[in-house]
Amino acid sequence: MRIILSKRLKMVASMVTGDSIADVGCDHGKLGAYLYQNGKINKVINMDISKASLDKAEELMSQFKGCQSASRVSDGCDALKDQEVDTLVMAGLGGTEMAIILQRAFGENKKYNRYVLSPNRHPEKVRQVLLENGYGIKEDVMLKEGGIYYVVFSAERDGKIPTKNEIYYGINFRTDPVFKEYCINRIEHLNNLLLTHEKAEGVIANLERLNAAKKELIND
Repeated sequence: MRIILSKRLKMVASMVTGDSIADVGCDHGKLGAYLYQNGKINKVINMDISKASLDKAEELMSQFKGCQSASRVSDGCDALKDQEVDTLVMAGLGGTEMAIILQRAFGENKKYNRYVLSPNRHPEKVRQVLLENGYGIKEDVMLKEGGIYYVVFSAERDGKIPTKNEIYYGINFRTDPVFKEYCINRIEHLNNLLLTHEKAEGVIANLERLNAAKKELIND
């Protein structure tokens, strides 16, 4: 069978390097199967807090006999050893949750050559934890799928150290046409919110930050 991924997960797959991954919060394990099927990896460790999801991932991976695969019930990286894989992947979790998982792993001295991450919200929290633990950003993409904006980025020790706005919006936000569209739409949405919530401090702070980023857009 041919594994089909969403646009977002294809972008995640494109950033994987090395021949082994751990997919934290793997759901049904399609990412690892896709990467093996396309000759990018030889080993995948699927990890999820849900055994039901892992059972489906195991069933899928059973069709790829040549792949070294394992499934582990795990809260974050708890069931993964330091340097056990080349690339650690997390996609589809919230940024707050991802940041907690990463910080706990760093605190246990668990580190990996590359991280590929796609938080649903608050990517700045994830980038900040990486920065505080000696990792910079290598690739950073915003994409739109099904009317929703997503970010996907990779990190390694020799990656770019992001500025304050880059921590929030990605290292390529100044020239990214998708971010420009997102920025304009988001500013309009926040301005509309202020019409009924004049003292919404969180809205105001977000709006000020976006307006500052908009001024930096090279293709504005």
